[in-house]
Amino acid sequence: MKLAKQGLIVICLPLIFQLLLSIFLIVWIFRAQEEVSKSVASSELVQQCDLISSSLYRSLGEAFVSFDGIAARSEMENRNLENQIDVAHQELVKIPEYREYDAELVKAGEDLMHVFRFLNVERQDHQKHEDVTPEILNLSNQLTEVTNKIVAAENARHELNFESRRRINIIHAVWIATICSMVLSLILAALCAHNTRKLVELITANAKRFHRRQPLEKPITGDDDLARVDQIFHVMDHAIREAEQREHATIDNSANLICSLTRDGAFVKANPFARQLLGYAPEKLSKLSLLDVVPPEKSLYSDEQLSASCKIEGTRSFELSLLTSDNKIVETSWSSFWSETDQSLFCVVSDITEQKKVERLKEDFIAMISDELRSPLMSVSDTISKSIGGQLGAIPEAAQPVFVSVTRSLDRLIRLVTDLLDFEKLQSGQMNFKKQRISLSSLMKQAEQEVLAHATKSNIRIQTGSSNAFVYADGERITQLLVNLLSNAIRYCKTDGVVSIVATEQKNHVEVSIIDQGPGIPPEYVEKVFTAFEVAPKSKQTKEGGSGLGLAISRLIVIGHKGTIYATNEPSGGARFTFTLPYAN
Repeated sequence: MKLAKQGLIVICLPLIFQLLLSIFLIVWIFRAQEEVSKSVASSELVQQCDLISSSLYRSLGEAFVSFDGIAARSEMENRNLENQIDVAHQELVKIPEYREYDAELVKAGEDLMHVFRFLNVERQDHQKHEDVTPEILNLSNQLTEVTNKIVAAENARHELNFESRRRINIIHAVWIATICSMVLSLILAALCAHNTRKLVELITANAKRFHRRQPLEKPITGDDDLARVDQIFHVMDHAIREAEQREHATIDNSANLICSLTRDGAFVKANPFARQLLGYAPEKLSKLSLLDVVPPEKSLYSDEQLSASCKIEGTRSFELSLLTSDNKIVETSWSSFWSETDQSLFCVVSDITEQKKVERLKEDFIAMISDELRSPLMSVSDTISKSIGGQLGAIPEAAQPVFVSVTRSLDRLIRLVTDLLDFEKLQSGQMNFKKQRISLSSLMKQAEQEVLAHATKSNIRIQTGSSNAFVYADGERITQLLVNLLSNAIRYCKTDGVVSIVATEQKNHVEVSIIDQGPGIPPEYVEKVFTAFEVAPKSKQTKEGGSGLGLAISRLIVIGHKGTIYATNEPSGGARFTFTLPYAN
């Protein structure tokens, strides 16, 4: 049964009982009033007083009549009156509080009987009748008054006694009803509490089992509230167990080392991949600490990374060299998360040994390009420039355009090699930024001068705004960033168009925007224009294609200055590239 229904029963049944009691009391009171009337009317003493009054009236009626034969009748009525008074006397004697009425009744009756006997003897003497008439009337009045007093007292006594009994009965009925109502309420409350307690205890036990990850008791049957709570508990437990099974399967079959460590660096748990990565069984690894699997020269670094990971909220990543069980070095990437609740550092450790080898090969290749390719290209470019200038002798006029074309191709190749070197340095974090307080306006003007010849050649005007802001940045790299964005804008801007540089000072940073009047960026390329080697399709206005590295380098330069960069399309046409730089304190 639902808790709401149980509560309704506990409340309504006593109320119904009280309502029935009230109805009973009302009916009983009406019946009691009827009984009072009947009891008063049927009182023997009152009836006896009525008989005395009737006999008195008859005796008075015949006392002054002098017809023949009336004396016998008068004598009979007198004896009847005397008998009635005697009967009343016998009843009054039984009631102590009526002794005074009894004495008055007996005296008035005796005196009246004496006068009636006198009249009966002297019935023919009218003069004597007249003499005793006042006395008879006086005694008759006394007798009538006494009987009236007795009737009034008897009525009052009967009514008082019944009222007392009625009150007592009502009090008893109220007490009995109250006790019954309380007992009924207690019984119902006890039953509800008993049933509820059993269900709550079962749910509490299931909650404790759920917390300890033990099997739950059987579900509670029924459709009441607590049963539904218990059923939801079981559904939730089943879902969590399935999720745990999937989680364990994922962890056990993961191609990464998944482990947990204490704040001191001791391993708590590890998945089976520990054997493949480090050569330790999970049980063996759980008895070691991080320092046991780190090269000695990396001990301090590992302590710093562990301490930093335990202090921050959220995920933290770092790289760390580890020692296998046979003392081989394994390069790993760590993604860690500190749980304050479990007081554990949960880590996902990936093997990046091969990736590091590829990076080293890439670095060696870039170094080789720098030493073996760029230097010869610079030398060839310098030689051709001297030849064109006539420093190495005259060249045929027909060959001069060929030399100019070769020079242009060499410059493009040198820029490509330079961009590639810069991109790799920025991506690998090897680029050192020489940040200082510098005027943003001077950087914008310097970048304008570097691309002015290119813009003039394409009949494009550059419009540079002014700014009083000073930024904390590497001036050379920010100039490179502006040149890259301006070159890209010039490449896509329409002939006789305008490329604008706008600086907007915000609360915490400066926004710099480069706006062109080109065809804009295709919607599918807006999110990936800063990806390396990602080049938007050429349009009719495009003068020449790019290497696909300029915007990627620009993005890495902005990230190195803790700023953001993004691209949008202008409503009137053209593209807007915006980046932010921090103020100089």
